[in-house]
Amino acid sequence: MHFPKWARESAHTRLRYLCLTLATDAGPKGLSSLARKAGVTEATIQNGLNRGKFPLKTALALSHGNDSGVPFHWLMAPERIEINDEGFAYDQD
Repeated sequence: MHFPKWARESAHTRLRYLCLTLATDAGPKGLSSLARKAGVTEATIQNGLNRGKFPLKTALALSHGNDSGVPFHWLMAPERIEINDEGFAYDQD
């Protein structure tokens, strides 16, 4: 997955980009489409964004059935996402 420059700055911006990607994939209404598809409330998503990570159950719900390529564990620990010089992400070993 490729991260734009603005999303490489911190774990917080990475998480925002991942949620933007999930919301875009979920449907035309963005965050509300994502919440409905995942079976959670928009407030739950906002709380996770404000905290800077999602709990396991929410991360699984958000990433399940999505073709966006966002693994659930990135939503739980965005600080563990490694991004190379070209902006492509991979997991830390």
